[in-house]
Amino acid sequence: MSAFFRYPTAWLVTTIFTWLAVAIPSLVYAQQKAQWQPWIQHISVLILVLLCINESEKYYGYKVRYLMLFILALLIQSINLTSPAATHLIYNVKLVGILAFYVPLSFALGYILVTSCLYVASQYFFWGHGFEYLNAVLFACFQLFAYVVCKRMQKEQEAKEALQLAHSQLSATQSLLSQSIAKQERLQLARELHDDVGHQITSLIVNLDVARRTAAAPLTELLDSCYLQAKDTLKCIRDLVSDKRSNEHIDLHDALLRLTESIPRLNIELDYEHHPLLEKLSYANCILKCCQEAITNTLKHAKADKMHVRVYCQQGLKVQISDNGITLNSIRFGNGLTGMQERIQELGGSLDVSTHQGVTLTIHFGTTNG
Repeated sequence: MSAFFRYPTAWLVTTIFTWLAVAIPSLVYAQQKAQWQPWIQHISVLILVLLCINESEKYYGYKVRYLMLFILALLIQSINLTSPAATHLIYNVKLVGILAFYVPLSFALGYILVTSCLYVASQYFFWGHGFEYLNAVLFACFQLFAYVVCKRMQKEQEAKEALQLAHSQLSATQSLLSQSIAKQERLQLARELHDDVGHQITSLIVNLDVARRTAAAPLTELLDSCYLQAKDTLKCIRDLVSDKRSNEHIDLHDALLRLTESIPRLNIELDYEHHPLLEKLSYANCILKCCQEAITNTLKHAKADKMHVRVYCQQGLKVQISDNGITLNSIRFGNGLTGMQERIQELGGSLDVSTHQGVTLTIHFGTTNG
């Protein structure tokens, strides 16, 4: 259950106490009037609020949340017809605070105006209490204040998430860079062993061969032993150089794991299949940068909660990055996507963008690349 529900303590406590403060007087009034509808209304409001403020996005995403917010707004307005008290307007304050994370200020202002008018109308026409404009104005101010405060909280949360994303990107880049540096150092060492030490040992072998052929009998056995040891040493150095040149590859999988394991608000699934092109720093760095850009765009624009990064072999090397965010008719290439496309084309690859059921980016490097 902990994977399904995740709440900040302050939000959970205030939600429950706010609900109790509003629901208890209304339900007592409903019991006196032998009404059963308020029980359904208030319990449903509590359930929907808890679902909407749930920070775990593993099982339902933004589309479901927008639907729940719409139902919650209707439920709150329906209480106008079952209770004459103004205390249920506190629910509107809570709802507007939640809306700060989902809608712009203009929409929130429209909602505040409409709900205030509906309250005044219900009091005048349904309950016959006259124009309750003072309560409407008072709670409208509370709602606006709640929106501003929650919007400020959202900005702080976004700044925190941006820092967390930057840390993940830095960790992934550091992993790739450290591997590249280590590989360059090993290659430099292999070259020095081959060019300097190998040359000197080859000269030593030649001299020992001449010496053992011309030396007197007592020294022949010793020179033969030195000659064989020198040849064995040269073979070991050549094997070591070959091993360093052939076995030290870039580990893109580790860099992608570092990038995807701590991304805020996104559950990222990584499928990785090795391809020879991924052993080259230029291709590994290109794919890593493309994944970073795709994740950033998804967090900023897609309102998605799931992403799938798939690296696989099919007529060359393919990388598919998809999310379950908002489905768009088309995508405008900004600086990020344009830079991604240029980086891919420099290596002879292609980029395809699909907007069916979210956004899917497909990067393809053919068999002729490399």
